[in-house]
Amino acid sequence: MLDANQGYSPEQSLGLLRRLRGRGIVPVLFEQPAAAEDYAGLRAVSRHGGVPVAADESAGSREAVLRLVRRRAADVVNIKLMKCGILEAWDIAAIARSAGLGLMIGGNIESSLAMGAAAHFAAGLGGFSFVDLDTPLWFSRDPMRGVAIGPGGVYDLSRVRAGIGVVPRHET
Repeated sequence: MLDANQGYSPEQSLGLLRRLRGRGIVPVLFEQPAAAEDYAGLRAVSRHGGVPVAADESAGSREAVLRLVRRRAADVVNIKLMKCGILEAWDIAAIARSAGLGLMIGGNIESSLAMGAAAHFAAGLGGFSFVDLDTPLWFSRDPMRGVAIGPGGVYDLSRVRAGIGVVPRHET
């Protein structure tokens, strides 16, 4: 997965994809390869880049996702609970699905508390093709414990008995 975070123009994104392809590298997904409001640019990368385009900064609300759908500007919608909350995320997923867009669950720089909630949301709703819930790994010491990324990069939710399975880490 490649994330431009709005840092490239559509032309730069397409050029990067060509250079990568020339080296035998084809990303499975290109996230936000143009500015959030550059729907024509997102669509161009989606149509001509040879890889699915995910909208992230362009997909923070129901209204934003409806604009993406109307403009056919992306192939996948990255849902982040911290941007929109659970109820709006549910609606965003329904809008994306009804338009034939793929689903991705992601997060900002968040502890395992937020990532655990996102993992449960994605597992409960189902149908997420892309999961990017790795930001707890960026902490030298996550302030929470419980649900965590296990072997193979997989969240194991099978042992959760109450809530989302995450509690504060108490210093001993």
